[in-house]
Amino acid sequence: MPSTDSQTTGNALRNVTEAVSDLVREEVRRGGEEMKDKVKLGSRGAILLGVAGVLGAAAAGTSTVLLVRLLDRTLPPRLSAFVATLLLGGAATGCGWLGVRELKPALPLLPTDTINDLKDGMETVRPR
Repeated sequence: MPSTDSQTTGNALRNVTEAVSDLVREEVRRGGEEMKDKVKLGSRGAILLGVAGVLGAAAAGTSTVLLVRLLDRTLPPRLSAFVATLLLGGAATGCGWLGVRELKPALPLLPTDTINDLKDGMETVRPR
């Protein structure tokens, strides 16, 4: 029959194991929630970056041809193509800048609050 000390030690180890398991589960859950929040926060910026890409592609498409033809009425052909490129490129740059600005609050794409809490918890239990 095991002694009372080994039973107490076994119970203590079991309790510590359960507490650590609960803590890890809770931190994983919190990390998942934090990542969901970051995705929600960054989605608007990602959409704006997608729009910037579409506008950039449009600069090489039919809207460019239309703009160049309109400008050809008052400008020499090479100058009208240059002006059209500047206009469409400027629009794409503006959307890209807005998209990056919207994404910055979501960066870094890691559950930083959860990571910091885990680091603090590790410092608390680390022997000195």
